[in-house]
Amino acid sequence: MAILLILGPFRAWKAVDEVRDADDALIVCRGKIETAICLTNVENVAMLGWPFPQRVELRLRTASPLGSRIVFIPKMGMELPYNRNKVFVDLSERVARAHRAAQPRSKQLFGSAS
Repeated sequence: MAILLILGPFRAWKAVDEVRDADDALIVCRGKIETAICLTNVENVAMLGWPFPQRVELRLRTASPLGSRIVFIPKMGMELPYNRNKVFVDLSERVARAHRAAQPRSKQLFGSAS
């Protein structure tokens, strides 16, 4: 019984096997399934598992063949346990830029153009 309680939280997530960068998309693999996830389809990027094992969770707007939540373990550099992982920071910034670029430009309908 005690073993199940200790291992229980670790079974709550299933990390994908591989995530590759493809500029405006991520190529995600789990087993024989490989899919491209456009950065504009990523709703949220979160860092899980402080301090170890650190995991990155992507919540998707539209579900992929691997589901609406993608979890992977990023490569670790020389970060200290309390610092944010560089992969997480870079991916968060790229997703935000992709969202801003995808937003339609609004026209000024009235008022001064200062």
